[in-house]
Amino acid sequence: MGVVIALCILNFINFVFGCYPIINHDQSQYCSAQYVFTGVVRSSRETDSEAVFQIQLTSTIKGRIGFPGSMTTVYGRGKLNSCGPTRLNRNQEYILYTSTYDPSTNRPEIFVQHDPNFTNLNRIKRYDCSCEIEIDLPRQPFPNSMTPAEDKCVITEREYNCNFFKGYCGRRNGIYGSQVCQWIAPNNVCPP
Repeated sequence: MGVVIALCILNFINFVFGCYPIINHDQSQYCSAQYVFTGVVRSSRETDSEAVFQIQLTSTIKGRIGFPGSMTTVYGRGKLNSCGPTRLNRNQEYILYTSTYDPSTNRPEIFVQHDPNFTNLNRIKRYDCSCEIEIDLPRQPFPNSMTPAEDKCVITEREYNCNFFKGYCGRRNGIYGSQVCQWIAPNNVCPP
């Protein structure tokens, strides 16, 4: 009986915290995406378990899911998903980060969506996927990783401020001329 209660509690905790907002930078999500592209939503259908979108591609940013002008089908979360449904407006253009998680179905699933404005497109162009971003905050400590120091940016309380999402991790010349990853963010004063 105790095992059943313990399993119920673990399942409840997993359900409640399954959508708990873990701090993640957009660059990390971009680099983990299989496909990044812009496209206009031409139609959508939402069920309890999934959302299905017909997207007309306008540009390919990372990977090749299709050619500009072609139609592609992408999937999102449905109405009953505990993290909330994926909602995209018809006839609106988006930047979409997608990946195919199950090779047997070959279904690209949306996990990030942005407006395709100049700021977002310009920011994405600066992302360097050879650099890793590690978040090391008291509320989300990062375990020691095997990534060499020159290949990552470690975000601490000092870097995690109002400029965090405007920044990125990129390679710059180091002291000895080597290319090391450095955190590059605006130097704007954050409000108290």
